[in-house]
Amino acid sequence: MMGDGVRSFEVLKAELKTSLVSAPLGTAEILRVDSADASPLSCTLASASALGLHLQIAADIDVHEWMGKTVEVTTAYLDGQRVTNRGVVVSANSTAPQQWHMAIRITHRPNVRPSHLERRREARWLCSDAFRPTGIASNPARFNDFVLFQVLDISHQGMRLLTSLRNNFIVRGMHLDVIISFPMVAQISVRIRVQNVSFVTRNEKDHLSIGVQVEGLKPRDSSVIGQYMAQFGDVDSLRDLQDSGFHQAPLRRSLEFSVVRTEEDYREVLNLRYLAYLADGKIAPSATINEVADIHDSRARILMCKYRGKTVATARLTFHELGDITEHEEFIAWPSNFPRRDDAVEVTRACTHPDYRRAGVFFGLLRHIVISAIQAGRTWVVTSSTEDLVPLYRFVGMREVGVTYNHPELNNLRHVVLTGNMPDALSGRSVGPVAWNQVWKDALPFVSIQRIGGSTISQVRLAMYRAIAPLIVPISSAILRTRQNS
Repeated sequence: MMGDGVRSFEVLKAELKTSLVSAPLGTAEILRVDSADASPLSCTLASASALGLHLQIAADIDVHEWMGKTVEVTTAYLDGQRVTNRGVVVSANSTAPQQWHMAIRITHRPNVRPSHLERRREARWLCSDAFRPTGIASNPARFNDFVLFQVLDISHQGMRLLTSLRNNFIVRGMHLDVIISFPMVAQISVRIRVQNVSFVTRNEKDHLSIGVQVEGLKPRDSSVIGQYMAQFGDVDSLRDLQDSGFHQAPLRRSLEFSVVRTEEDYREVLNLRYLAYLADGKIAPSATINEVADIHDSRARILMCKYRGKTVATARLTFHELGDITEHEEFIAWPSNFPRRDDAVEVTRACTHPDYRRAGVFFGLLRHIVISAIQAGRTWVVTSSTEDLVPLYRFVGMREVGVTYNHPELNNLRHVVLTGNMPDALSGRSVGPVAWNQVWKDALPFVSIQRIGGSTISQVRLAMYRAIAPLIVPISSAILRTRQNS
């Protein structure tokens, strides 16, 4: 845990930038796509994730002119791999003369679907080239030895794996118990059956290509795969992914949930943030749309809620590891009563379109956030809110931790920091029957009872909450009208 001293926003940003460039991953060239005669700009690749890139630029230029622009980035990693991506510049600033730092949100990945995948009877999608899922299995032919592999593509029933030729003992019909890690989502443990084995050459090196069938895929594991493929796979249509059996159906028929994958998606989110912040007085009327973007957009999962094709709500979810610097630590120290960083999802930039408030949209957004977080193995939500919305967050099971700050990018408005235990809310331990029936009841079918501590007392409590639901509908409606202003 951190000490009591609070680091300033500028000091923390400087620390973050130092950590980004301490061990460069390679080099990069960026090119603005809105200018036909533009020249590539050379820079250092400071860090990379499945969602964005952080670059260091040593040049006498005005990087602020790049804010909000669409760019093409060609990265050359130290191992010789070259990857080209398209993205949007979300942050650009300087710590010294001719020393610029730029953050880019990746909005397009150049996955190319091989023709042989089109011939399969079952839909199969490619995984991200730069951030493939990886797995491990015990070697059934040798004691205390392991098989390491990457996942190339996925269908609802199977996968294509890539592994070393040293594993040539793998044959058709063999069963393996594997653990697969999906970047930015979670791990799953499944049993696979080898369907076919072939030799392939990739990057001038021979490998084993293994086609496997996944046996007994659990709903939680299917959801983890669906979350990864929706964000990082070459999925053209989320409806196709849902129809294949990966994605859970929307909780409300009128609302559809997805994550930002394309530049068009990201622009829609920025437009929504701008409208919502302008209506709430969080930004000045003279502010531009680029001012509602920041460096955290390059490293977070951005959730979109749509109604009849229109984006009406959004939130930013960051799944930190234990040693990460969180967004809230730009303003506050991490209190001793906070959950571990790797056991929480940090939720920021949550907002609803002004025309769709008091209509249940915000509660639907909260449900989807909690389902995604619990399926990824997280227990807590850490967020903050302006003071007028604190009663609403209390209603859904969040609690203040006694810490506030003024947000310099949102008109210096006072924000209250809150945390919430998601299993407690879903099981009714931290909310009453009105809130549970109004907000969390519809989320329960999408979460296993083991993940929320389904004790006998909890089951009796929920049975009682369900039984009195018809009696509290008028109360629920009144609370919606008076409290839901987000």
